[in-house]
Amino acid sequence: MHKRYERLGQRFGRWVAVGMLAVLSAFALMVWTALKKPAFPRLTVVAVGDPVVVWSWDRSTNRAVRIAIPAATVIDAVGGYGKYSLEALWRLGGIEKRGGTILAQSLQEALGLPIDGYISPNRPETSVAADTSLVPKPLQISGLPFVMFDYRTNISFVTLIRLSLAANRLRPDSVTSINMTKDNALVEEQLPDGTVAQTPDAGRLDMLLGTMFEDARVRGEGLSVSVYNTTEMVSLGSRVGKLLGRIGVFVVRVGNDTSTVDQCSLRGGKKALASATAAVITGILGCGQEEGTPEVADLEVRVGTAYQARFLPTPQR
Repeated sequence: MHKRYERLGQRFGRWVAVGMLAVLSAFALMVWTALKKPAFPRLTVVAVGDPVVVWSWDRSTNRAVRIAIPAATVIDAVGGYGKYSLEALWRLGGIEKRGGTILAQSLQEALGLPIDGYISPNRPETSVAADTSLVPKPLQISGLPFVMFDYRTNISFVTLIRLSLAANRLRPDSVTSINMTKDNALVEEQLPDGTVAQTPDAGRLDMLLGTMFEDARVRGEGLSVSVYNTTEMVSLGSRVGKLLGRIGVFVVRVGNDTSTVDQCSLRGGKKALASATAAVITGILGCGQEEGTPEVADLEVRVGTAYQARFLPTPQR
């Protein structure tokens, strides 16, 4: 009998050891993935509250930009939903079981800025980064249990901890704080139902944000880039051109191509494809690389139906 229990104990112990090894391996992989040097050094998240805060940390310079936007601000939603306020987009994400993805992607298009994810309170009565003043801790997340249980996010746990530590260690003079108002970026617009709402003005927004989100490596390389829309969506090429221009890419042409592709493709010479510019474009748009000689630029981006899909109506389930 004792030998039987001894064998069971040994067998159970082996399974425990295997389980612990699997957990440690998964954690090590998660940490390694988070610590890998990214192609684009800037990490940008949307913190849901009132105001909604877009918090962008440049890992290469250890500086951050904090944009506070009134939650009642109306923007065009991705997915063919129409115009919604930021707070309504957050609620819509809950209804559609998509969390803050609709809000984050819609803000990405409105600002012309790559956004990596979102973080929001689990309880409606709590708020995230709700004050608009410049403070030493612009994105306050206190303690691991608080992060794990009181917030919802699509950012990996390790990345969230790194972001929290960076935010808490930044000096106040390392953070550029912007409050979007009618005085600098917002204009009044009459909606189809007759109500008047504030919405970002593209020209004023460009003046407000300027070059603060540019990648110095990309701007320093000065490689010219052409963008071609291969879909039937008229504005897709200009959207991508705006996004790339915001991060310092030298976009020289935006046009159309009748040869439709699915995934985004990036074409250029061997040297150009090995550049930081190519790595950033590939990382942000998910392009496949193809060696060749573009007609009018050092690099050629062809945008396909996969990127177009985010702007199309969501199929009914």
